[in-house]
Amino acid sequence: MRPSPAVLLFLIAAAVAGCQGGDAPTATTAGEVATALDTTGAAQGDRLLDRTFVYVCSGGDTRFVVRVEGATAFVYPAEQQVPTRLPRLGSDSASVRTGTYAADDDRLVMMGDSATLRAGGKDYRGCESRPDEALWENARLSGVDFRAVGHGPAWNLDIHDDSLLVFVADSGRTRLVFPAPAPDIDVRALRGDYRTAQGGHTLAATLYGRACVDESDGTRFETTVAVRLDSTAYTGCGRSVR
Repeated sequence: MRPSPAVLLFLIAAAVAGCQGGDAPTATTAGEVATALDTTGAAQGDRLLDRTFVYVCSGGDTRFVVRVEGATAFVYPAEQQVPTRLPRLGSDSASVRTGTYAADDDRLVMMGDSATLRAGGKDYRGCESRPDEALWENARLSGVDFRAVGHGPAWNLDIHDDSLLVFVADSGRTRLVFPAPAPDIDVRALRGDYRTAQGGHTLAATLYGRACVDESDGTRFETTVAVRLDSTAYTGCGRSVR
C-alpha cells in the first residue's frame, strides 16, 4: 500500500513534533487539475475561466468560499462542505468577479473585490476578497492533496493522491502533468522523495519535515520543498490542502 501525501505529511509532522517538542508547525484527471492560472486569469481573460474566491467578512471571523462555474456559483458558507448552488441572474458575463446569483431566499452579489451573501437565513456583509487564500481553496476543491509554492520565478507543485503530480511555472505557460509515483519515505531523516518522468521531462520532488517561511509574505508552512525539473532547481514551501 503506497503512502499518500497526507500520510507522508503525518509521518513527517509527527516526527518533527517529537523532535521539537510540538512547536513545528479523489483521484482527478489532468483536465481537472487546478493551477495558479485558475485564479489569475492572466492568459485568457477571466470571462473564460471558472474561478474560486474566498471572502472574509466584517470582524475577520466569518468567511465563505465561492466557486464560479459558467453561469452557476457554488457557495460554501463558513465551513460548510456541501455548497449552495445559485444560478446567475441576467446575461451579463463580462467578468466572473461581478454579478448576482440567487435562488429562493439565498442571494450572492459579487462586486469585484467585495461581496455580500445571504445563505441559510444568515447575512454576510462587509466581505472582502482574499486572492492568497483563494488559490489554496481552488486546489482543495479540485482534488489536490498537497501543494508547494515558490518564487523567483513563481511556481507551484500539486500532488494528487495516487494520481498525478502537476508542476506549473512561467505564469502558467509551463504546465506539466506527471504520473504520481509511490514516495520514498525516510522518517528518521524527516524526508519524502518523489521521482517521476513523462513526455521527455523528469521531475524530482523532496519534502522535508521542517518549518518553512514564504519569502514573499512571511507565511509559515509545515514543510520545506525542493523540486528539480530536468536540470532546473526550485525551492519553496508546502502544506497539506486537505
